[in-house]
Amino acid sequence: MTPIRPQFNAGLLAMNALQELSKQNTVSGMDASVFGSNLGSLNSQMAMMNAFSQLQSFNFSMPAMPAMPAFNFNFSSMPSFNFNFGSLLTSGRTSNVSLTSDKAKNAVQLALSQVGVREVGTNSGADVTKYKNGRADNNPWCASFVSWCYGRGQNGNNSKTFGYTASSQEIRRKAEQAGFYRKASSGYTPKTGDVVVWNYGGGKGHVGIVASVNGDGSFKTVEGNCSDSVRQVTRQRSEVDGFVQMNEWLQA
Repeated sequence: MTPIRPQFNAGLLAMNALQELSKQNTVSGMDASVFGSNLGSLNSQMAMMNAFSQLQSFNFSMPAMPAMPAFNFNFSSMPSFNFNFGSLLTSGRTSNVSLTSDKAKNAVQLALSQVGVREVGTNSGADVTKYKNGRADNNPWCASFVSWCYGRGQNGNNSKTFGYTASSQEIRRKAEQAGFYRKASSGYTPKTGDVVVWNYGGGKGHVGIVASVNGDGSFKTVEGNCSDSVRQVTRQRSEVDGFVQMNEWLQA
């Protein structure tokens, strides 16, 4: 690329030279517009020719811009994005747990697979309705969740123990009648798979499933309808009424 400024300066110098020659030729009585044998001295003639040569070589045009590289974008190469709004209205939480002969363990694994499910509205939503086994929405669902986990954990049949119920205190009463309920105050150490029961009186309470037991005597539970969701929580025996011995009850 030829710089513009040196050409511009050369052009100015050539024009100045022509002006000076014009003055000299006018003073000597010569016509500055005529260029030939009557131009005067050889030095003047050479200077004039040099000036014209510089003017002819002067090019004030802007240098050509370099060609921009071609930019091709193929929208067909974009990955497809499909969003099914219907998935917002149906259950998105699967329970693909491989069932074993250990029914209590099956129930624990099913419960853990549901951690994070939340209500939609009040005590309702696709997953919550699934736990309720056809019961109406807007009712507490902690016992429904435990019943669903133990029912699914036995291929849909939990008739040997508490069956299906939406009542936490019905689970407790049936366990007491069968001889498989242990009060927390008795010093009983819970086992993985036990159902933990709260008793608030007046037929009200709460239930969850013991997922693991800690060395300090506390235990982790999976609870439905806990802060409007399925949650894993660490509990102390002093918080609860007692435990349903599900391992022993299922094997009886």
